[in-house]
Amino acid sequence: MNPSSRPKPMPSLLFLGPFHFFLSVAGVDKPSAYDVLQEYDFPVGLLPKGIVGYELDKTTGHFSAYLDGTCSFTLENSYPLKYQSTITGVISKDRFSNLKGVSVKVLFPWLNIVEVVRDGNEL
Repeated sequence: MNPSSRPKPMPSLLFLGPFHFFLSVAGVDKPSAYDVLQEYDFPVGLLPKGIVGYELDKTTGHFSAYLDGTCSFTLENSYPLKYQSTITGVISKDRFSNLKGVSVKVLFPWLNIVEVVRDGNEL
């Protein structure tokens, strides 16, 4: 067989396999902050849209979520909510305690929300 007629090896295919594995291990397939909420039995609407990152220590439950800036809105038939750019707390099944970075306006003052507990369909 003539050396010029042999098919040339495709080294890029050899590189692609390990590279894909590296991306998966490096956290590309990391669940979103909203997925984490659902893992602990909370609705995704507990956090506003636009979370740009988060950290979770699964051994302690310490959770931090990050927005590009502060965020305020009012849910239908409810009170105004305000989220700071960093929201922190300790998350466990049906309980989000030591919450910092979330407040609600009741009449005139803004009050910090320090805990959210799920009881059936109620928060």
